[in-house]
Amino acid sequence: MKKIIIVITLFIAIGIMQTIESTYTRDVVVTKIQDNIVTTQDSQGYIWEFYGEGYSKGQAVKLTMNNNHTDNIEDDTIIRVS
Repeated sequence: MKKIIIVITLFIAIGIMQTIESTYTRDVVVTKIQDNIVTTQDSQGYIWEFYGEGYSKGQAVKLTMNNNHTDNIEDDTIIRVS
C-alpha cells in the first residue's frame, strides 16, 4: 500500500512540475478589438488573440502562456489574461 501511495504522489509531483515548467508570461499591448476578439502584440512582434470584453486599444496586459512542451513559440497557447 505504501508503494502505491508513493507512486501516486510521484506522478502528481511530476505533473505539477511539468505544468510549472511549461508556462511563462508575456507583456503585450492591445492593438485591435473587433467582435470581442482582442488582438495584442508583444515587443518581439508576435501577435496573440483571445476573446474578451472590457479591454481598450493601447492597454497593456500580461498573458500567461503554455509552451505546449515545444521550442516553437508559434504553437504556444494563452491560458490566462491579466
